[in-house]
Amino acid sequence: MSDPNEIAITTEGRAAFDYETLHADAAARLRSAALRIRERMQGSIFETGRDLIAIKDLLEHGAWGAWLKAEFGMTARSAQRYMNAAGLASKSDTVSVLPPTAIYKLASPSTPDIARDTIIGRLEKGEVVSMKDLTDEIAQRRREQAEADRLAKLSPKERERKKRQREKRQRESAASEAKWRKCEEEKRSAAQQAIAIARDRLDAESFKEFAILIQRSSGWRFADELHKALEGNP
Repeated sequence: MSDPNEIAITTEGRAAFDYETLHADAAARLRSAALRIRERMQGSIFETGRDLIAIKDLLEHGAWGAWLKAEFGMTARSAQRYMNAAGLASKSDTVSVLPPTAIYKLASPSTPDIARDTIIGRLEKGEVVSMKDLTDEIAQRRREQAEADRLAKLSPKERERKKRQREKRQRESAASEAKWRKCEEEKRSAAQQAIAIARDRLDAESFKEFAILIQRSSGWRFADELHKALEGNP
């Protein structure tokens, strides 16, 4: 299978599952479930997951894998993805708007609960969540968890020292951003003043020609030539 998240349903080259070893009622339920699952495997991963959850306990571990392979060409790992997805849908049906790959990723046991709850919360608010949004959220929460686990192993003194260092970096970052914003505001104000002076000194046609030339020259080139002119250089 080219995509591990998509299950191809084929009958060619597939060994038949031996239902004769099972109790008649169990065999009937398994056959019925197999038929339903094959018919809508690509259409509803949630219903497929619910069916798999409902009948999994009818077979022992080894037989479960054999049944999945015989009926759907599916591995136990793939079946688990469907069941995880069904469990996710039981928390909130809003996840149905996500593509299958995103559903499997969000439903994975390795996904931090806080990331899962955050994404579901955004969906329930009506937000559009892209695959990148989901991946970034999971990655961020994993980093936070890894950092929390690392800090938990430190002594109280070391944790306090790390906390002070983190707070210092945050203050420096905030100060740097504030300085950058102030600089940008000063540049914007200077540009507005320059435009006001040019508009006041030039007639409408000359001002338009002046503006076009500025746009063509690009900001840095204009600034360079203006500097030369102010210095008296040709």
